[in-house]
Amino acid sequence: MANAPLAAPPHLLRRIDRHTPDVICLTETHHDLLSQPGHKIYSRPDTGYRRIKGRRKVILWSKQPWQEVDDRGIDAFPPGRFVSGVTPTPLGDVMIVGVCIPWFGSRTEAWRGDKQNSIGLIRTSPSWANTLS
Repeated sequence: MANAPLAAPPHLLRRIDRHTPDVICLTETHHDLLSQPGHKIYSRPDTGYRRIKGRRKVILWSKQPWQEVDDRGIDAFPPGRFVSGVTPTPLGDVMIVGVCIPWFGSRTEAWRGDKQNSIGLIRTSPSWANTLS
């Protein structure tokens, strides 16, 4: 079913539960994946691709409520790939930023050893990519 939550490896969910985190950031996921009681904020649903109900490029979860939520970032960011907020933690209030970098900006070609493509990627990276470094 196209609108069903993405299947998460059970070991991933067990690992998250075992660590009892105060904050979780997931990318390329579904809003129903995390079932723990808590508070979620999401990137916008429009990512430039076909929308699938419930899917998000970024989800932030916290045990405590979120404040100062921003799902836009700066105008130069591509849509639907950013969310940030401030949440109370044992360390105090912490700002968490979740970003899903578009494939063309991930520089995975260099990691795979495809030097020709990675050189082209560096030359053609959009101007907003420089704000992430």
